[in-house]
Amino acid sequence: MKLIGEMRFKKEVTSRAFFVLVLACFFLASGCKRENPVEKKLQEEINRLQEENSRLKSEVEILKVQQSNPADQTSPSPTPVATSSPALVTFEDVKGSFGEKEISQLAQLDVFETKTGKFNPQQPITRAEFVRWLVRANNTIFAGSPDKVLRLPETGKATFSDVPPTHPDFRYIQGMADAGFVIGDDQKTFKPNQILTREQMIAIKAGLDHRVAIDAYTGAPPGGWTDSDKISKKYWPALYFESLGQNNANIGRIFGTIKTFKPQAPVTKAEAAVCISAIGDNSSIFATAEEVLQKQAR
Repeated sequence: MKLIGEMRFKKEVTSRAFFVLVLACFFLASGCKRENPVEKKLQEEINRLQEENSRLKSEVEILKVQQSNPADQTSPSPTPVATSSPALVTFEDVKGSFGEKEISQLAQLDVFETKTGKFNPQQPITRAEFVRWLVRANNTIFAGSPDKVLRLPETGKATFSDVPPTHPDFRYIQGMADAGFVIGDDQKTFKPNQILTREQMIAIKAGLDHRVAIDAYTGAPPGGWTDSDKISKKYWPALYFESLGQNNANIGRIFGTIKTFKPQAPVTKAEAAVCISAIGDNSSIFATAEEVLQKQAR
């Protein structure tokens, strides 16, 4: 707008200069032949106006060129484009449910495949899905401790016949097996699509918590629950180690104070999330998803 205003002003000045020039020529042509002071002064004014007229014409031409090439003009800096922030956790079915906080924290750490839609917190979880979540949580929570991160093979010899290298969760299941943890249903099969039970969840998680292969125990049924005798004998070692834990032990965090353990009851996704949100044996190692997020926020 400023540029256009300047052009209009200079055009007006040019027009006025031209009018004065024509008027002066008219007086000169009217028959005054004698040189007199008035005529001389008028001639000097004419010469000045001619020069001014030429200068203004040149400036008008320059302004026209500038107007036709906006890039040559000084323009304000473009408004910075705001970068998109990380996607928020917007599960539509976890608000007010058990494990809401832990589910949100793990989702923020990309432990799950998505952060939106339905989480189905009360839906039972499969054995393969639990190990996938557990390994991803472990490797995120202990990202700064290479000795605690599980290596994830992309191929190689499979420990379990029902989890070949082509299985979508092979890298997670085989990664735990390669690290020496006892996670199979037996020595040869894993049963990835089977619904995870409480005793199986603790057996898999306790090994990772204590960083040892828990496979030996010769005492009585562990735990002291009214149904401890219903715990499958192959899981006694892990449940014994779990019973030694205090404060942040898995069973206490997940189920609270209980008299019966219900070892063969299916584990829900919400319970699994609470279980894997904290990893460690309460002594030498213990870390949580919440602590990781707090560090990231600093």
